[in-house]
Amino acid sequence: MKLKEIYIYGYGKLNDFHFPSGTSLQVIYGENEAGKSTLMSFIHSILFGFPTKQQSELRYEPKNSGKYGGKLVLDTKHGEITIERIRGRAAGDVTVTFANGTVGSDELLNELLNGMDRRMYQSIFSFNIHGIQDVGRMKGEDISKYLLAAGTFGTDTLMNVEQHLQKEQDALFKPNGRKPELNQLLDQLKQKDGELKKGKKQNESYTLLKQQAWQLQQEIERLQGQIHNYQENIQSLNQLIQDWPLYQERIQIKQRLQEIGEITFPMDGLSRLEHLEDQLRSVTSYLNTIQERKKVLENQLAAVNPNLKILENESDIQLIVEAWPQAQAWQEQMQRLEFEIEKMDDQMKRLARDLHFTDIDIHHLSSIDLGIGMKDRIKLASKDYLALATREKELLKQKETEEKRLEEIEWKVESIENKLIPEDEFRRLSEKQKKYNRLEPEYQHVKEQIQMLKWTNGNKQSFIYGFRLILSILLLSCLMVYSFLSKQNILVIFSLIGIIFLSVSSWLEKGKRKNSSNELSKLMEREKNILEQLGELEKNAEQSEIYNEQLDLRQEWKELLLQFEMQQNRVESIHSALEHWKLECREKDEILSNIKKDLRLPSHFSSEQLPEAYDILKELSKTLLSKEQKNRNFSIVKAKYEEWVNKAEELAKNELESSLPISEAVIRIKNEWNRAKESRAKYREISVKLDELKNDERKWSNEKAALSQAMEELLQDANVKDKEDFRKKAKEYREFLELQSNLAMLEKKINSNAFTDLKKDSKDELEIERQKFVELVQADSKRLKTLHKEFAQVNYEIAILEEGGTYTQRLHEFYQTKELFNQKARQWAKVAIAKQMLKLTMDRLKKDRFPKVMEKAEEYVQLLTNKEYIHIHLQEDGKFMVERRDRVIFAPEELSQATAEQLYVAIRFALVYILKEEYPFPIIIDDSFVNFDQKRTNKVIELLKEISNTNQVLFFTCHQHLLQEFSQDTVIDLKASLHKVEAIG
Repeated sequence: MKLKEIYIYGYGKLNDFHFPSGTSLQVIYGENEAGKSTLMSFIHSILFGFPTKQQSELRYEPKNSGKYGGKLVLDTKHGEITIERIRGRAAGDVTVTFANGTVGSDELLNELLNGMDRRMYQSIFSFNIHGIQDVGRMKGEDISKYLLAAGTFGTDTLMNVEQHLQKEQDALFKPNGRKPELNQLLDQLKQKDGELKKGKKQNESYTLLKQQAWQLQQEIERLQGQIHNYQENIQSLNQLIQDWPLYQERIQIKQRLQEIGEITFPMDGLSRLEHLEDQLRSVTSYLNTIQERKKVLENQLAAVNPNLKILENESDIQLIVEAWPQAQAWQEQMQRLEFEIEKMDDQMKRLARDLHFTDIDIHHLSSIDLGIGMKDRIKLASKDYLALATREKELLKQKETEEKRLEEIEWKVESIENKLIPEDEFRRLSEKQKKYNRLEPEYQHVKEQIQMLKWTNGNKQSFIYGFRLILSILLLSCLMVYSFLSKQNILVIFSLIGIIFLSVSSWLEKGKRKNSSNELSKLMEREKNILEQLGELEKNAEQSEIYNEQLDLRQEWKELLLQFEMQQNRVESIHSALEHWKLECREKDEILSNIKKDLRLPSHFSSEQLPEAYDILKELSKTLLSKEQKNRNFSIVKAKYEEWVNKAEELAKNELESSLPISEAVIRIKNEWNRAKESRAKYREISVKLDELKNDERKWSNEKAALSQAMEELLQDANVKDKEDFRKKAKEYREFLELQSNLAMLEKKINSNAFTDLKKDSKDELEIERQKFVELVQADSKRLKTLHKEFAQVNYEIAILEEGGTYTQRLHEFYQTKELFNQKARQWAKVAIAKQMLKLTMDRLKKDRFPKVMEKAEEYVQLLTNKEYIHIHLQEDGKFMVERRDRVIFAPEELSQATAEQLYVAIRFALVYILKEEYPFPIIIDDSFVNFDQKRTNKVIELLKEISNTNQVLFFTCHQHLLQEFSQDTVIDLKASLHKVEAIG
């Protein structure tokens, strides 16, 4: 199975992300926080489901994307398969699509993964540095157990299950225990059996007491019902006695209603009559007021007389009067424009003087180019001009500084040359110094050789060697005699060969010591000669100091000569720069002259003031344009003002008898027009009010007639002739209504049906009937009290028998406890069988697959440690032992951290290799080898490449130096891929 492509819709920080992964060994590089852990978690989630909210693993739900999930494209023995998982139920909705079009969900995925779950996959095929380092954190005695479990299933699952089953079995039953559940239930069964036998004897008397209690209960309930009925009758009689006065009042009201008889009267008749009278009085008063106001307005209207001549020319007068403020504004505007035009003439003359311009130049100002291009030319030329001036100052300053520095270096060179000795004398001193430097180390070497030979030829060393030789010959002689006596011919031969060998060695050693003595004499002679030569050289110690001093001076002289040449080059460079500056100056002067010509400036005009001249020309051009515009505005305003004056003069001539100045004439016309408007407005106002009063007079006259007609109709409805009879009949009708209301209230307060069936004629008879029922209640209550005492006594005797439970209850409890005991016993049996089956399974795994895992693990350990460790042994107690190539055995806790991690990696990869047929899944590794040095890292990378031949390997790392160990086509930069996706998005 190989992972070809990864599509992420939304998972953590990764959104709309496509990741190709087609090679057998894929290296994914990314810095911290680049998304490596997110990508690994995504692969686990697509294969085995999103972690639920109850689990400790992160869900990586996206913050900025609504879509959650993605898909993996796998290359398997069934062809290309796509596994897609998106947001849905807790673990997500999964869709599996085969190349032939077959589509399935969880069941098909489980079949494809061959029953592999997330925990098993992470334990075998996915691990990181924390998983490896956890081995080092465990106690020493636990490491072997952990590696055994990892070599069998990848985690310590089996051992945890075995411990769990043992705890569960002990919690159910122990042979001599008291707290386990089965032990407690067994004690309870014994106790229940004794209680059951005792309850069987008490069962007969208990039945009789229960029968007696039932009979008493029935009699008590009968008496309680009878007392309740008596009490209801007493309550009814009490209510009748209480309502007796109301009943008498009801009879009297009915008799009075019969006397009055039926009366017909308009609804709210009296109040309606009073309301109509009030309205009629009010309307009559208001009508009189309107008629008086009407007469006053008619007199005012006759007194008003508007000026009709003025009002005939109202439109012309309105135009002149309304335009008068505007005409005054035009007059002021003309004066202001004349003043501004004169001011602009003065400003133009001043600006022209600054530029030495004549009127002719100003006339041609519009032909001068004052655009953005000219401004840029002036700006660039001025900038270059200023830069050249600044450059000149800098170059002259540098020239002075560098020439001074050159003179200083030249003086130092001459000073050192005066201190140097002749070359022949310096060469002679150099030869002596070299000879001294050669003899001194040679003397030390000869001295060390002499000391070594003296120690080798010492008496103590010779004694030890001779003692060992004699002892060896004696032992071999004894062995030869023993072998000869015991007829072991082979040992005799070997002993004889050993004696001959030792004798020859002794002879050779004597010759070697003799040669050493001769060599020692030669070395001592050489030491004497070297000491004599060194003594002669050391006498001339002053010459050695002169040599060292001359050596330093010559070195300094060489460095100064080099500095002198470099300084000469700097000075020449500055001279060249000055020549180049002069050429640039001539070019810039020509450019500036052309600009002055284009701006119509004299040639002697200062080049530094060109930007100011451009600004003045710009301002002059702007002022000229503004002046022309103001002249045009003045002409327009003047024409409007003269037109208004002509119209005003003509109107004054027609409306006024005498001729006046234009302003006084307009004021006079305006006043006459205002008075005429006021008279007309007042006439219209009085006319409108008069029309309104006439309408009100007609309205209220109609209202008065309507009210009189309504009052006549009200008297007819009451069947009376005048208002006095109407009020008398209203009083009788009010009494009739009050009697009916009181009768209705009495009907609500008393129960009419109770009095209808009542056979008693007085209140005293009701009192006698109530007393009879009270006496019956007292008698039955006394009997009920006696029965309650008997019932309590019987219940007390029953309770004494039921303290330990009835026989049936005890029997039920006994069988219930027995059933619970059987259930726990069956549960204990299941746990015991499961534990035995687990033990058999582990034994089978150890005998079947475990040797293959160990064999492959040894092969990988030898590769990773460069055959420093060659075997892995499993002890009888289940612990691992590792054998080094020098045959020394180590327990895992005795190994270094890095070596223990190599052992762990070897066992994990061996397990993957053994399971490759059933589970050919990709291996995911997250920076698990950071504790390895370069050699160990190279070895583990070599192993990764070998493993990738059978299983795809996805190696995540944040260490850039590891990338050079892999081919470029297998490395993917995660950060670069993310940026590419963002750029496309």
